[in-house]
Amino acid sequence: MKRDAVGIQVVEIFESLQGEGYNTGMPAVFLRLGGCNLACPWCDTAHDSFVTLEEDEVVERVAAFACKALIITGGEPLIHAGLGGLLERFKLLSRWIGVETNGLVAPPEPWRRRIDYLAVSPKALYAALYDDERMVRQADEVRIVVDGDVQAFCENMRDRIEAAHYFLSPCDRAGEINVADTVRLLGRLNRGRRSKKWLLSFQTHKLGVFADGMCCINRLFPIYWRRTLNKGVIMRAAYWTCVMAGCLIGAAGLLVAQDLSKLTEAQRKQLNDWMAERAERMIAAHRLEGELNRAPNDPANTSPEIEALRKRYQELQNEMSRVQADLHKKVMALPAMQEKRAKLEQERQQIKELSDKVKVVTDPTP
Repeated sequence: MKRDAVGIQVVEIFESLQGEGYNTGMPAVFLRLGGCNLACPWCDTAHDSFVTLEEDEVVERVAAFACKALIITGGEPLIHAGLGGLLERFKLLSRWIGVETNGLVAPPEPWRRRIDYLAVSPKALYAALYDDERMVRQADEVRIVVDGDVQAFCENMRDRIEAAHYFLSPCDRAGEINVADTVRLLGRLNRGRRSKKWLLSFQTHKLGVFADGMCCINRLFPIYWRRTLNKGVIMRAAYWTCVMAGCLIGAAGLLVAQDLSKLTEAQRKQLNDWMAERAERMIAAHRLEGELNRAPNDPANTSPEIEALRKRYQELQNEMSRVQADLHKKVMALPAMQEKRAKLEQERQQIKELSDKVKVVTDPTP
């Protein structure tokens, strides 16, 4: 029986390496869905900027990649009614499927059976919303962002969510990453424990574009070339030169990430104000989305009232997109950012020149 077509809100589809958690370094295709049922002020994902695609088109785009591992993330993927159909289709294509969720709502059992790896990232900011009757209670891993005093929340989630792995991730706020606080919290949480110990998980994809750089290395050195690395000094030298180039790219990207920590107090306050405004508009939009979802089933609502809600929601979405674009434009215009971007371009040019030299050495054609 043919299912009714369901539109899927898609932010992006791309291939890279998993940047965090137990599967760090695993090649995968990432399907990022739009929309979220939370609005974390430090969120770095533009999940409110998406296109709506038919299920067939989403499956076709993912299937175009040779990689057999698929990670569905967001936003919040489990709020999408069309996810069940996608999971079924991807399983028919023999895909390994990982799903990343905030854990507020557990997936239906038919969905869970098709998910090979469920990563849950509960948010301490919304601790009161985690209800035992609705939340995820069993997962493959739990990752919690240390965005404040979260020790009690971590202990609570460890008791309520059964998982094979537990991770803490430092929080990135305007370029400042609280690594030291996270490591100290690790020590307190793990003191005297023999099981369910927490580990440190860095979001390595934020340390520049190292993951994409490593993908480029794999393209420069096909499998049959990499297998010969132990047979020749030149090939080994060429390979590790590319690895060093990837590290330089990551270091250059880290300079940009750290740049915001050098802002003046006035600039930092202005930046926080912009972020707070965006978060407020996101919360307002999500509340309206909830009203829209309930409106068709409420006999008290007439069609004109439902249309009025849709109009209000669209206006907020448009305004939110404008605020986000303005935020990006103003941050990129900061003098310190422009200086670091110029340095990054110089690094990339040097890396390109180095890669060209390596290619001459390793090119198998005469």
